[in-house]
Amino acid sequence: MLTKYILESKEFSADTIVLRELKFIKTFTVNKFKEFFGVEKIEVKKHPKGFLFFSFLDVIGFVASKGIPKNPRISIVVGKFGIPHYLLHEVDNVQDFYTIELNKEDHCDINKKLNHCVMVDSKKQISHSIKILVDRLHYDIKNDNRFLLPFVQNAKIGFVNKEAEIIIPASYQFVLDDFYHEKSLVRVGETYGVAFERKTSTPAVYLRERYGLLKTNGELLLPIEYEDIAMPIFSNRIVLRSYGKGYAVIDFNGNIIVPFGKYNYIDGFDTGVARVKLGKNTNGLRESDAKWGIIDESGNEVLEPIYKNIWNFYNKALQYTRVESDEKIFEFHFSNRQLMPNGYQREKGAEIQRGMDNCRALQEYRESTYEEYNGSYAQDVMGYSDQDIDDAFDGDPDAYWNID
Repeated sequence: MLTKYILESKEFSADTIVLRELKFIKTFTVNKFKEFFGVEKIEVKKHPKGFLFFSFLDVIGFVASKGIPKNPRISIVVGKFGIPHYLLHEVDNVQDFYTIELNKEDHCDINKKLNHCVMVDSKKQISHSIKILVDRLHYDIKNDNRFLLPFVQNAKIGFVNKEAEIIIPASYQFVLDDFYHEKSLVRVGETYGVAFERKTSTPAVYLRERYGLLKTNGELLLPIEYEDIAMPIFSNRIVLRSYGKGYAVIDFNGNIIVPFGKYNYIDGFDTGVARVKLGKNTNGLRESDAKWGIIDESGNEVLEPIYKNIWNFYNKALQYTRVESDEKIFEFHFSNRQLMPNGYQREKGAEIQRGMDNCRALQEYRESTYEEYNGSYAQDVMGYSDQDIDDAFDGDPDAYWNID
């Protein structure tokens, strides 16, 4: 995400961060946000440059408020090119343009508003996806929500059930996923050495990784021989990359949906679709023969592989992605799987924002004027606003008595 790049980049030295042409996708209260993403706390941190940001799981967001939010909200927003951001802001501070000032103000009290949050210095920390090893005597297995729990023995990983009984012996060098239910599949793997002969010196040796798919009963759905396995996001298809055979797509039972070799590249499935590429040369080459398309979970081509480039959308939480031909630029929208003109989402978002602004302005206008007819029965007792009296009673509050 761009947010993470800005926060972690050593080269980034601007005095302000400007977020433009934003569309608010969804807004949460802090408690609803934690419930939705399954986290117990949101960490608000202070960047070395001085501004505040917050983190949860592997995600980083900006604090868009200049002061302490009295009624904090967290929103998922999308920028001009479909880049997502997470913003912590005041409940009524919904804008399509924000400027984050890189200053030295201290807003430590912000955590009192967020409940169970902590302010920490922005130092290198392990990500939320990394597991912390604890002794079994210090861990409550019963309260773990996973179907099987990983354990480490002699530097290998296996799995136990809620009774601490060994279901899968410690056999694997690394494990990338968790068993959350009986039908879960988990990527397991190992490293191995590869040597390449050289005429003028000793062979060059490299360490590589290979992966397989493990079931909850300890059987391997796929043997540990694949260069990469891309697990689906809001989808039901798994993408395999095999040494020598190329890319393929399978379902959760191991059935082949797209055979090896049909495409030169297949990206992971996200929201039911995946990018595919024909041609061996990459986009970075001047004489690239790459032709990009999009397939669905049945292997059907939603977009034929005829496009010059399709931007990566796997695991990026986007509403749409950019599609480029030699002549034009388009937007491919995941909700209806339609190819739209470039700028369509931006214009649609701006129209929605204008409607929200007009509605909010009208509401603020009507709620702020209750002084002109103070002392009248129509306003003090019946609660009619100045605008209601002007509109319904032609500016005469005594006309209320003429209502049948």
